[in-house]
Amino acid sequence: MYNTKKWLALIALVAFWSCDNDELVESPELPEKNFVSKNFNGTILEVEDLGGGIYQLGDMRITENQFLPLDAVISPYDAPDTDFAKLNQADRIRKWNNNTIVYSIESNFSQNLLDNIQAAMDEWSSKTDIRFKERTNEGDYVRIISNGATCNCGSAYLGVVNFNGFIGTIELGSNSSASVITHEIGHTLGYTHEQNRADRDNYITILPQNILSNALGQYEVSSGSIPLTSTLDYESIMMYTSNTFGNGNGPTMVRNDNGQPVAGSQGELTALDVAGTNVAYPPIDDTITVPDPVDICDGVAEYQRRRYNVGDRVTYFGYLWEREPTGWRRIGQCGTSN
Repeated sequence: MYNTKKWLALIALVAFWSCDNDELVESPELPEKNFVSKNFNGTILEVEDLGGGIYQLGDMRITENQFLPLDAVISPYDAPDTDFAKLNQADRIRKWNNNTIVYSIESNFSQNLLDNIQAAMDEWSSKTDIRFKERTNEGDYVRIISNGATCNCGSAYLGVVNFNGFIGTIELGSNSSASVITHEIGHTLGYTHEQNRADRDNYITILPQNILSNALGQYEVSSGSIPLTSTLDYESIMMYTSNTFGNGNGPTMVRNDNGQPVAGSQGELTALDVAGTNVAYPPIDDTITVPDPVDICDGVAEYQRRRYNVGDRVTYFGYLWEREPTGWRRIGQCGTSN
């Protein structure tokens, strides 16, 4: 079972997808890049340093303040006032307010690509309570731009990014399919890849001998993450297939229950994708009447040293906290209304 602590070779600048079946394939050879060690969700990885506090990990771009100190250890039992939680306050992976992705299309895309962007947005908005709004003057938004390549490919920043002058982007090739764009929107919502779940070894076996050496890091366990669903989703929109970054020697991943290759994403949101999104971004009832202001901590129990699930809330030293996939988010001070 593979659980290396470092990348063994260079990864591609972006994750490339084939035009025929939307499977990730190897990128062209690139000049040597500057790689550094970073602690991402409790696992030490070699990530490409793009400068200015921006780093590349497969098709994900990550900002400096989304990493932990190299010696930090994440535990699901951590109290909200740990160093990990303090980093979370400083912006680890920010969710979109009001379930709404604010976007700006800033490249001269073909009508076909514009149609695919709309189809991907419709996939999310028709099955979940994720909404999309074209930017007017919002400070937090995601730029949708071209990566300059003629490919079915994409990359995206994780979550809401407004860091050191950088605004988050979704970068697309000129042939990007609706499926690829749906996947990249998942990263914008803050989701990593399904095969990186902390509990993935309970469901799948990684076969490193069948993976391209420059892609081994994309099969690391994200040891500090908290899954949004109770079981791994073999066909999640965020799941690689058993051929993704394969070297031709066999499947990259097999299921533990039947030994069969992992199917991977089928190009659309699954029932578990929807269920997990409903945890991270609970549906909004626009018909709810706003009650009189109340103490935000009313009815919320004090933190106890036990495992908490995503969405659980606790009070701790006078503050209200909510558990998210990568730690605790401080909502506000007790005694105030929200």
